[in-house]
Amino acid sequence: MKRAYEGKFHSALLFANFEKVNSGYILYNKFYNKECEIDHVACRNKIIFIFEGKRTNIKGVEKQLIKIAGLILNQRELLEKNIIFGIFNSIRLFAYSWKWQTLVEYNLKGEIKQTLKYENNKQLIEFLRNL
Repeated sequence: MKRAYEGKFHSALLFANFEKVNSGYILYNKFYNKECEIDHVACRNKIIFIFEGKRTNIKGVEKQLIKIAGLILNQRELLEKNIIFGIFNSIRLFAYSWKWQTLVEYNLKGEIKQTLKYENNKQLIEFLRNL
């Protein structure tokens, strides 16, 4: 975690009762020979939740989320052996803006599924619990 808001969001994920939470997770992209960092990965009920955070504007983050989801699906066998991921059935993609207190869910095509506005950390944790 590089930024203060990432640490606050990590804490919210922990309070939201996810089974596993990891921040700053590194995926290796073999095709481009590069590393890709995921801000936050959380698991619950065999679902992987990917969260990419921005301090203010989240415009354009859906491309990054689609890239991450593609890497996860392409490396599924390897990642299912990983203690963070384990066996999973689906992936859900989210971006959040800490300043604007917004949580946006995207489908695997990068289209917005839902947008949630929260007023405080307590409400954010409640939204996260209900995902």
